[in-house]
Amino acid sequence: MLFRLSSSVIYDTIRAHAAMRAADAQKEGVPGADLDIFLSPERTGLVAILIKNSFARLVGRLPKGLVTASSIGDEQADSDPGEEAMTASEEDVELTAELAIGSETNAAAMRRSLEQAVAMDVLAGYAALRGEATAAAEYRALVDVDMAAIEADVTPVRPFLRPRWVC
Repeated sequence: MLFRLSSSVIYDTIRAHAAMRAADAQKEGVPGADLDIFLSPERTGLVAILIKNSFARLVGRLPKGLVTASSIGDEQADSDPGEEAMTASEEDVELTAELAIGSETNAAAMRRSLEQAVAMDVLAGYAALRGEATAAAEYRALVDVDMAAIEADVTPVRPFLRPRWVC
């Protein structure tokens, strides 16, 4: 089945978690949890790159049932992308993955689990970069929960085997 993930939905999930974490940190007077990069519209291009990277990494964890994956956008190789990379348009980037799933699998729930896993992976990576080991571990645990649910529903793709009598 072909799954089309929305980068806008993923970004909204990231912003919601970032806003809640920042509000909790401010309320408790805890330093850190500087998540302005996700809350600032001037950084949408940077977050879009993080989303694409997380999608590629997580889809790579599904080798047994992955049929195809998208090109994750029409990126051009630039040595210096300049200011445009930071403030890319808020245009939705479609991330697609074709997965072999069972007939009883809830496709809508699986799609949302993929989007959630990508969002939590972005937040985990950012927390790890900031040296917030506890937050990174919490986000990684959420990624693992979603990925385990997805992996349980993916059916192995049988490799093409040429019959012995065909030369």
